[in-house]
Amino acid sequence: MPGAPRRGGGGGERRERRDDRRGGQAEKQNVYLERVVTINRVAKVVKGGRRFSFTALVVVGDGNGMVGVGYGKAKEVPAAIAKGVEEAKKHFFRVPRIATTIPHTVQGEAAAGVVLLSRPEEIAAKRGLPIEDVAPKAMLQARAAATAGAASQGGPR
Repeated sequence: MPGAPRRGGGGGERRERRDDRRGGQAEKQNVYLERVVTINRVAKVVKGGRRFSFTALVVVGDGNGMVGVGYGKAKEVPAAIAKGVEEAKKHFFRVPRIATTIPHTVQGEAAAGVVLLSRPEEIAAKRGLPIEDVAPKAMLQARAAATAGAASQGGPR
């Protein structure tokens, strides 16, 4: 109906809407360190030729002993890295440390990857020895100093 009045006061006035959902929240700071270990181009042969995709192996950590590893695959490199980061954030594990070092060396192999980690308590229990025979004295002293410092500050963090 051409002559019908409009609702809302009419007159062609428009309210300015602030509907930008991103602007309302402060952008979250990324508290994790992200490192791309490797990027690989993968080809799938189809009738029309080759289709390429990319894989990315990514390690994410907080810089304080928590680490996650993720593997992402996508048609473009940035998307593969983003998928790898999301996968890594879902699978965090704690790396045992005393002060700032890994306490005991163990070599683990999976396919072509070699990883060096372990905990001295586990090695001592596996070998049936007291921890003093497995771990170096300097490491045990650093551990005692670290636990004494944490206890004086109100417990472990």
